[in-house]
Amino acid sequence: MNLLHSVFNAESIERCRRTLVAVAIYLLVYVTGLEDCYDEVDKLWRKRLEELQVLLADRELFHADVDRCLRWLKEADIVTFPEVNLAASLSDLESHLGRYEVRVVCECP
Repeated sequence: MNLLHSVFNAESIERCRRTLVAVAIYLLVYVTGLEDCYDEVDKLWRKRLEELQVLLADRELFHADVDRCLRWLKEADIVTFPEVNLAASLSDLESHLGRYEVRVVCECP
């Protein structure tokens, strides 16, 4: 009986070892597949992130251009239709005119 018991234990141990090896191989294949999937998703989101960063930079440049245009239009409106206090002294009127002449000359090509 003792001999049968030790053979049974050796067979059980060998069967368990084979099962564990098979499970380890399966898990290794599964984990490798997950890593490949993760790498693909990581590559896709990094590409999308780069695209969005480029779009954000373009949007910021566009926003800055629009702000410059708005500022220029406001200044052009002030120069074209200034609110001039006609009761002001001549030196005040000349300084007011000089400020806008400098802006118009500097910003016009």
